[in-house]
Amino acid sequence: MARVLVVEDNPVTRKMFRVTLEKAGYQVVECATGANALTSAFEARPDLVVTDLQLLDMDGTELVRRLRDEPRCADVPIIAVSGSLSRIEEVRRGEFERTVAFLPKPVEPDKLVAEVRARLGA
Repeated sequence: MARVLVVEDNPVTRKMFRVTLEKAGYQVVECATGANALTSAFEARPDLVVTDLQLLDMDGTELVRRLRDEPRCADVPIIAVSGSLSRIEEVRRGEFERTVAFLPKPVEPDKLVAEVRARLGA
């Protein structure tokens, strides 16, 4: 069973992601902050990360950068989500263009599962 790390500070959205992914057969680890996500990712490498680009304690791009800098997580697929299309476009055109997938919020459950499956090759 693939392990997905969900990083989302909004508890309602985080729960929706968890329930959706668990119903699709994934093991989900939830984190509300970037700091907790880094600890979780470094201790038990996830198979995939779903993260909001706007977190309370750090910018989502900083989280992605720090994950990419850690050898244990450098090749972990990442799906970044945001309610701001301009933010997605800004990050998409930057350094993560080829290494991160993007989904606009609100994320439809079917689209989330499809993107996770595509990134995990399942």
